[in-house]
Amino acid sequence: MCSFVLVTFGSHPRDAEALSDADIRRIVQSLTQTLGQNIRVVHGAADALVGMFGDGPRFTVGSMIPDFGEVMGTLLRQRFGTSAKVA
Repeated sequence: MCSFVLVTFGSHPRDAEALSDADIRRIVQSLTQTLGQNIRVVHGAADALVGMFGDGPRFTVGSMIPDFGEVMGTLLRQRFGTSAKVA
């Protein structure tokens, strides 16, 4: 079975502060230590479009990450149990 999770921080206007690099490192380290060989992680920061997308039954609120295909390529090249920072 395969799963994909996209998590964004700092995208809501009420967010007072962005996560620090140390916060991000702790989150990534916790994920890789807890899930071991069952996870690969890519992380980074980017300016992105955030808001409501789609229409009708496919309407959603989310983020459109720039160069998402390249980010996915980096993720797929990672060995399980590892992480990589993307620009």
